[in-house]
Amino acid sequence: MERTARTFAQIGRSLVLAVASALTLTVFASEPEPPPTMGLIPVTQCAIERASVRSRDPEDAKSMCAGAGAAIQFFQSHGVSLDESVRIVIGEELPSGISSLAVGCFSRSDRISYVLSYEKFVARKYWLGLQVNRQLYETVASHEVAHAIASCASASTSLTTEATEYLAFVTMFETMDPKTAREALSAYPGEVFESVWDINEVVYGLNPIRFGVMAYRHYLKQVDRSAFVREILSGTVLGPRYFY
Repeated sequence: MERTARTFAQIGRSLVLAVASALTLTVFASEPEPPPTMGLIPVTQCAIERASVRSRDPEDAKSMCAGAGAAIQFFQSHGVSLDESVRIVIGEELPSGISSLAVGCFSRSDRISYVLSYEKFVARKYWLGLQVNRQLYETVASHEVAHAIASCASASTSLTTEATEYLAFVTMFETMDPKTAREALSAYPGEVFESVWDINEVVYGLNPIRFGVMAYRHYLKQVDRSAFVREILSGTVLGPRYFY
């Protein structure tokens, strides 16, 4: 009976992640296949320590460095140190196996964030329901770098989907231009997670952007936000849940 319950739980989790990959615009990827020409792309060392970008376009590299720097500073403000370097690779397409709707992804296996070039990004015309521009492009980096930092700084490499996406969306909205953030949040007026028990990958899979908005509003309600971020990274909050 226990074995059967676990099997159904695993099947349900797979279905949720499949839906998430189909709907979300940024996807957390575990094992993407890197572009074969990655080694030919020039490397730019960002002004902020422990961040570098591979990009053929200097302006794209500048945008990614800005987004990466904002994410790093956000985590540092909560007392989270970064011991590993953050690496971003910009290309005309994402690694194979990633949803065509995605504009970026993070690989757990090689610790690299992959992001589409600005040319490809702007061709989408809208992101988060807003007309795309350079500022929004920087937030893509913030989101994906937050995944990288969470993976590097966590007590375990197996943070749940809801934990990593919570941190990534909170980082993205917190480092976004305030006016732009208000416009993005206004698409889901009043929606917020009332309890950590309401935060799960099912909600994320049904509508990732709504999940992100609700997560950010939940984060803003925390009395000690720094402690809450560290609790997520330790796995004591939004950790694995087992059903028997």
